[in-house]
Amino acid sequence: IEFFSVDNNLKVRGPGRDILFINEANLIRFDTFQQLILRTRKCVFLDYNPSDEFHWLYEHVQTRDDCKFIKSTYLDNPFLPDEQVKEIENLKNVDENYWRIYGQGERGHSEGVIYTHWSTYASVEGGTDVYGLDFGYNNPTALVRIREKDKSLYVSEEIYQSHLTNTDLIGMLKQIVKSSDTIYCDAAEPQRIEEIKRAGFKAVPANKDVKAGIDFIKSRKLFIHQGSANLLKEIKSYKY
Repeated sequence: IEFFSVDNNLKVRGPGRDILFINEANLIRFDTFQQLILRTRKCVFLDYNPSDEFHWLYEHVQTRDDCKFIKSTYLDNPFLPDEQVKEIENLKNVDENYWRIYGQGERGHSEGVIYTHWSTYASVEGGTDVYGLDFGYNNPTALVRIREKDKSLYVSEEIYQSHLTNTDLIGMLKQIVKSSDTIYCDAAEPQRIEEIKRAGFKAVPANKDVKAGIDFIKSRKLFIHQGSANLLKEIKSYKY
């Protein structure tokens, strides 16, 4: 029995196995899945919460003749404590879409999701880069690269990590960001912005007008890098 993560596509290109089990399969890339099943000799088990309205699982797995689909809900789990059952059933009163996904095991809908006009990309050549930086500590610090090309935006996740000090962060930025590229930073942290500037980066406070930002993003074609798992998860759950 071998346990391993698939955050890096290169990890799955070597060893094979008899049986493959993928937990939270909706969070991995389709090409990673393909590399895994090519090296599996007997059978594959996938589990996931159907939180995505559209996904390669629905298009490329469930449609296969050799696929058996099993839907289960919390009612099929006799080991759930009463408190957890109550929390799941309380979703009826909190979020209809969450109840549909986590209570009924049905595919989620995108009602209320702010960005629905995006698609994924593998690579892009040319264009101009800027970066967006949201500070965190217990919550992840997040850095995204935004490449503008032909009035379209190509966004990729560069850092998504908790418990980073500014010293840690600056060391990582030196491996990623050119000194000539602008980093738009969370304006609520002026001291951290100043430290990053003194380290040689073009760091400026971001305009945090939420509606103006949303309107701007919606006015452009938006592409998210297919390997940006956390960014994809966040954009799917960003709701009004």
